[in-house]
Amino acid sequence: MKKRKQISKEQRERIFKRDKNHCQFPRCNLMVRKKARRLEVHHIDFNSSNHSDNNLITLCNFHNSKISNDFLAKIRKEEWVNCFKTKLKKERT
Repeated sequence: MKKRKQISKEQRERIFKRDKNHCQFPRCNLMVRKKARRLEVHHIDFNSSNHSDNNLITLCNFHNSKISNDFLAKIRKEEWVNCFKTKLKKERT
């Protein structure tokens, strides 16, 4: 089995900085990295080999887990992809 390439520490920090160290899930205000909730990098298109900065977004571990593992999230995958891509576009303008 082929081991997937990990996101580098430098890229992870760049994504956190771009997202102002905030979880980008709608209405989540988590900013600081706490033991109970830490920030993680999520693949917007759910393709874990696509490490393009435009495909990565900051989420707290709660929301990353919810989106990645939740049955409803899988059904609503396209909705999440559009939500996060729209959020990234707004931040750049």
